[in-house]
Amino acid sequence: HSFDVVGPTDVDILLGEDATLDCVITDFAGFVGKWSEVDDADQIFTLLSSGAYIGTGHDSTKHSDWRVDTTGTNHYDLKIPNVDINDKGCYFCGIGTADTNSMSNTCGYLRVIVPPGSVEISGSSPAGIVIVIAYQTTIMTCVAMGARPSAEIDWTTDSTSLSDNEIISDNADNSYLKDTTSTMIFTPNYLDHQNTTLTCEAINSATVAKRQTIIEDVTLDVWEPPDSLYFENYLDNSDVTIVVGVPFLLTCTTTNAHPAANLYWYKDDDVITNDVISRVLWDIDGRQDTISQLSLTAKREDFGKKIKVQN
Repeated sequence: HSFDVVGPTDVDILLGEDATLDCVITDFAGFVGKWSEVDDADQIFTLLSSGAYIGTGHDSTKHSDWRVDTTGTNHYDLKIPNVDINDKGCYFCGIGTADTNSMSNTCGYLRVIVPPGSVEISGSSPAGIVIVIAYQTTIMTCVAMGARPSAEIDWTTDSTSLSDNEIISDNADNSYLKDTTSTMIFTPNYLDHQNTTLTCEAINSATVAKRQTIIEDVTLDVWEPPDSLYFENYLDNSDVTIVVGVPFLLTCTTTNAHPAANLYWYKDDDVITNDVISRVLWDIDGRQDTISQLSLTAKREDFGKKIKVQN
């Protein structure tokens, strides 16, 4: 006797959606068919040539709302509602004689696809700010967790793409799901990267199917040291003549720092905390100049001592 089985084919289905595995069987009078899963010994449904089917599920809880749709001509389509991760697997639709266990089978794989459950850039503050140092090699890490298939990660600063290295690992809670750890290395500078948005986006077939965007955004705060530190009107290590008992004003300036530099005055190794006034001036690009003034009233014993400023 000649019979024919067409299907099922492989199916990608989003977690939580309803899946259909098609199977068309023709000319199998006197035979029985079945739906079963390759990893389980028992069949799920017995299929009859009359168009009827019998639930013979080995897991009554799992298969309680599963059914076979026979409304199409010669169709015995397996319907799995509200798919979860445990429903993944290869499903057989097959034919054999009523009194034998020999079957002619075709198998379709049900792949449950899952968008990442979370994506996170390491090192950001609660306000979503990451501090980086200008002109220093910076390593950023982003992790997309709990996806199937594993997510690919795209880094961008505003509209500029950045290259990365990715490592895939099993999710700690469910090894069917995968975590992607992406490491991105770049060298920031203040003018190009200050207050720009750094984005880590996780993408897999599930996010595409759902037209879902899963991203983590942070704002870069690029810290830049002053490009100069100098006394006004005096060269470094200059000798300065002042009159004992008469206030003398020294001014020290740093330029183009972010955040503004704090200046500390010393007489030899002793910190000077009194008679110091500092102010900050903002440059047009947001960097800051710090101007600090020391009003020094020298004593005779101050002869030969050094006045130092550190930022």
